[in-house]
Amino acid sequence: MRYETPQPFTVRSATIDDVVDLVELGNRLEGEAEFMLGSAVDPVSGTRLIKASLEQKIPGQPRSRAFVAETGGAIVGLCLCRELSHQAQKGIVQLGLGVDEKLRRQGMGLALTEFALDWASRAGVHRVQLTVVKANTPAVALYERAGFVVEGSLSRAARIDGRQHDLYVMAWLSPDNAGG
Repeated sequence: MRYETPQPFTVRSATIDDVVDLVELGNRLEGEAEFMLGSAVDPVSGTRLIKASLEQKIPGQPRSRAFVAETGGAIVGLCLCRELSHQAQKGIVQLGLGVDEKLRRQGMGLALTEFALDWASRAGVHRVQLTVVKANTPAVALYERAGFVVEGSLSRAARIDGRQHDLYVMAWLSPDNAGG
């Protein structure tokens, strides 16, 4: 679904009822976003995996959360947070973000990121990290506004449309959960 004009939006935690829309939006974003570093999700198996992740039924498993931006009854943005699984990396979350191309640069990405960071802080997460294509300056600026800092770069770490790109490694460290 596409929108021609800006509309008010809400940000919330994803629910089981959102799974089909999440798969559809994720696949659409993967196909339309120039710098999206994702893979298409099979509508059947992907739906099962996302549903299981949202249900959080396995004790001791990494925490995962999905947050959505919604307008006009449609999910148009998503933020996925997945805790790393190794014991030494408990409390570290990998963040992925995507917003419908027609609705970018209207505050949805920042609102989703801030919503996720609020959850992370309350959940005892001490580090949220991501990688972003260095040439994707709007995304880099968005993450910096949200409090992420560039920790380093990975040279020629992504090939998009036949061109090599450097990636930034960025992180947000919770002031409330220093860990240590």
